[in-house]
Amino acid sequence: MISEVSFSRGYTSFWTEHAPWISDYVSSINKGLVERIEYPIEIGDDTIHRSINNIIAFTLFKNIVKKENKDIEKAFLEAQKIAANYPRNNMYSYILSEDYKKIIERQCERLVKRYKNKLPEFYPEFSGCGIMESCQGDLLYAETLVEIKAGERGVLSSDIKQIITYCALNRLSTNPKSIKRVEFYNPRQGILWVSELEELIMTVSNLSIEDLFDQIGKYLINMSEDIEL
Repeated sequence: MISEVSFSRGYTSFWTEHAPWISDYVSSINKGLVERIEYPIEIGDDTIHRSINNIIAFTLFKNIVKKENKDIEKAFLEAQKIAANYPRNNMYSYILSEDYKKIIERQCERLVKRYKNKLPEFYPEFSGCGIMESCQGDLLYAETLVEIKAGERGVLSSDIKQIITYCALNRLSTNPKSIKRVEFYNPRQGILWVSELEELIMTVSNLSIEDLFDQIGKYLINMSEDIEL
């Protein structure tokens, strides 16, 4: 089985054939289509601990929205369990320092400001297909699927591929959610990109949205059958 992350970061031949203009579009996003809605957070953290800080910030955001719970220590304990599922998570060397708390709180504040009143669904689930296991997105609100990334970077091609993969799995499922827009938000950098789903597909692929999603499904199923053989 493969994850949506590994599919979006690899399988270059599939993406080149069916969505050949993703790289060009991502370049356009980062050069001007992305919107800066906040200044970057200037407090630094060790790169080996950045993903942990991001998980804690998102967990704290979730707890505030769902439980009005602003306890950062409780969010840290919950995030530890999530991070334990990732290889090379560097939890052994992590300390929740005062600087890290400031980074976490700033990211959380931005997430709360943008999404709390939108009543988001956390971790929307998408059924697996063929060789791909079931997976979860970050947020879903008002027919908008949101991908949250909090590194010191802009939008990557793999981010767009991951968003497309979620939407394809959703469309191929027996009980699909209504997703008409997609969104990328980086609370660390303060950048936002939003697009209508159909417009995104028209921009990166020479196929219609239905045909691209069908091709993704067929590819994942055929890979599964090849492994079984």
